[in-house]
Amino acid sequence: MSPAGSKQSDSSSDGSDSSDSELDDTHDQVTNASPTAQSMRHKRKASGSHLDDISQPKKVKAEQEETEDTVAHLNLDGMPVVIHDDLWYSDGNVILLVEGSAFKLYKARLARYSSVVDVLFKEDSKQIAEYETLPCYRLPDIASAEFIVFLEVLETPFKYQNMLPQQDAAVSILKVSRLLDCSMARDLALSLLRKLWPDAKPLLAVPSKCKYSDALAVLKVSRDSAVPSLRKRAFYELLRSAAFWKAVADDRGALGLEDADVLALFGARDELQQQWSTMVFSPPCPRNNSCPTRFAQGNRCNHPFTKPHLRKAFWRSDMIENGDYESGMRDPIGWLGVMMNKQDTLTGQGWCETCIQERRTAWMDARTNWWAMLDNWFHLV
Repeated sequence: MSPAGSKQSDSSSDGSDSSDSELDDTHDQVTNASPTAQSMRHKRKASGSHLDDISQPKKVKAEQEETEDTVAHLNLDGMPVVIHDDLWYSDGNVILLVEGSAFKLYKARLARYSSVVDVLFKEDSKQIAEYETLPCYRLPDIASAEFIVFLEVLETPFKYQNMLPQQDAAVSILKVSRLLDCSMARDLALSLLRKLWPDAKPLLAVPSKCKYSDALAVLKVSRDSAVPSLRKRAFYELLRSAAFWKAVADDRGALGLEDADVLALFGARDELQQQWSTMVFSPPCPRNNSCPTRFAQGNRCNHPFTKPHLRKAFWRSDMIENGDYESGMRDPIGWLGVMMNKQDTLTGQGWCETCIQERRTAWMDARTNWWAMLDNWFHLV
């Protein structure tokens, strides 16, 4: 979920700027920084202890040691496991081993929110050791950094009530909640990702602030977690990314994108470019190719836009010379929003208010319709 790029005014379907600002602000928060745990408990002093045999549950006497700058750890069969100080509670009653880290947590809370952990605690054979009379269990296939972010949600469920996380954090919560069957955390992660990648309205920052690598990450997690609603916006961010298409040309296999997805992107881009080529070269009031108020006094197009045989030629020429045609070929839906904000430019060229409003309405309708058609072009339905 990341976005970067220079700012340019965008538009919304109702002509207001507030929605687009909110969307830009949303994407500004999406970065690739690794998630960092918040301090939730008082730090414990460093100590060293060992579990000599993990084949069967065994009580181990801890050897206390206090040295400055020493990392507290457990030694499991010759493999050091770092104790995570922030999540090693003095009154915790169970120890979880995740990747290279150990966590002393509350058994009842974990079992309450995760059905997988609840079953794990009920099977004596799953206990791998005992430390200071506490049972030790291992959670496989989970990265410790992602588990920390997941635990933050359990410890502080209202953390993201008034703020959006980085994309990596939301993805981590979703991945771990899926593996541990934690519906509360999964629902929260999906809600956060939908806010980071909204698909209800085509409100797009131009130029895009999204890195294609973030879009690829969202596509992957949406498939792994069976959440197709996240794909539409991610697909379109890929479609309008020049860097993505260069990466496809250089080494498509390195992207990890399924062939069906690549074909869908090619097909959708072709469809949109055809729609754009027709729309961008259509002058105001194309049915009769004339200014509706050409006989009115004052409120009409300037010469030569009052002449039917010249309107289309001048309009086409301006769309090419101003770069609108080329920009829209790269980002058809996004550039429609830019066109809707060109009222002052068109007025300065001599087009009347009636003709400009007719084009703004046509562009607004096209933006809504094209966005809806992406569901079929991306094979989301």
